[in-house]
Amino acid sequence: MILTGEQLFSSGSSDAVSFGLAVHKVFEQIDWVDEQTLAKLDPLRETSPAEAVDEVSRCLADETVAKRLSKQEGNAQLWRERAFDVVLDEELISGVFDRVHLFADHAEIIDFKTDKAGEDTVDQYQPQMQLYRSALAKLTGLEESAVRCSLVFTHPRTVKGV
Repeated sequence: MILTGEQLFSSGSSDAVSFGLAVHKVFEQIDWVDEQTLAKLDPLRETSPAEAVDEVSRCLADETVAKRLSKQEGNAQLWRERAFDVVLDEELISGVFDRVHLFADHAEIIDFKTDKAGEDTVDQYQPQMQLYRSALAKLTGLEESAVRCSLVFTHPRTVKGV
């Protein structure tokens, strides 16, 4: 999750940050989405804020989001909330991939966005996703062109390629 200074210090931002972190924590508990996944969310209500579990439940009930988080091909590795440090252009870059579907010859980075602005903000995330694409390529040996990036906007439940 990347925040601008304005987002960090605006009124109500601590609630938005807490909500975003809680939603990410719930998504972290989900491996490949299938018909059993929604039922697996119920126990998380005991340890996570109900509104975060509800947000994820609504996303998983959406066919487009659920399909993107399901296992489409065999032999895929799944990374969830995987921290990384990599040197790109002589600069140390640290971050956390929300979710990566890793195959032998390609990958998809999926980044969850919980801000209410939603898909109207796709362009603002372009630099972050390009950085993630470069980092994943370097870490895995894949070509950057073999790394697809998608944003899942949780509030409107949309998926946008970047």
